[in-house]
Amino acid sequence: MNEPTPAIVSQSAVRRLPRLALLLLCLAYVVPGFVGREPWRNADMTAFGYMFALAGGQGSWLAPVLMGQPPEFDALLPYWLGGWAIQAAPTWVAPDFAARLPFVALLVLTLLAAWYAVYYLARSPRAQPVAFAFGGEASPTDYARAIADGALLALIACLGLAQLAHETTPSLAQLGFTTLSFYALAALPYRTLAPALTLVIGLAGLALSGAPAMAVLFALGGASAAASTSPAPRPAR
Repeated sequence: MNEPTPAIVSQSAVRRLPRLALLLLCLAYVVPGFVGREPWRNADMTAFGYMFALAGGQGSWLAPVLMGQPPEFDALLPYWLGGWAIQAAPTWVAPDFAARLPFVALLVLTLLAAWYAVYYLARSPRAQPVAFAFGGEASPTDYARAIADGALLALIACLGLAQLAHETTPSLAQLGFTTLSFYALAALPYRTLAPALTLVIGLAGLALSGAPAMAVLFALGGASAAASTSPAPRPAR
């Protein structure tokens, strides 16, 4: 059995990335994919059709239909979000753009939750780099922030290869609620109330987005991991 190689990281190697540059990079990825375009694929147009039908009072909110046909995804919440956004938008806002707004929030939530999830995982004592004999190793906070920055950049690079990240479909909703659950499970050793509430929202949203089996597996896996992991030391205030 191969033992893991400990990380040897100095404090100078975890210099903080400019927050403004990272924020602008995230905006440059999120905004152009949703603003100033028409629905570009069949899945995108079909999902918008179900949302528009719900907003117009055609069909039941518990069983969306379009021209008498049920949706391909056995999901409810993504179509609800789009329908509610269309109903709430003023008349001068195009319905297809209004339907995208909740999915913009879901993509932003995905990036934010992924950063904080990796940050909390990197704060774990098992993830810390080797302590140098005479000091100079990376501090836990700076080390975790650097790892989280790298993970966020990697996530953007991976999502950039997939058009689903900019489509108003249940796939993006599943991605957002999965990442939200990931954050909740990573933060539970450090906090209690907020991660627990976030976990409930993430698992419920995942189940209502067409992936109930995945939500159950995440719940069972998270409970198993929490039961086998000792609580992390809480930072002094």
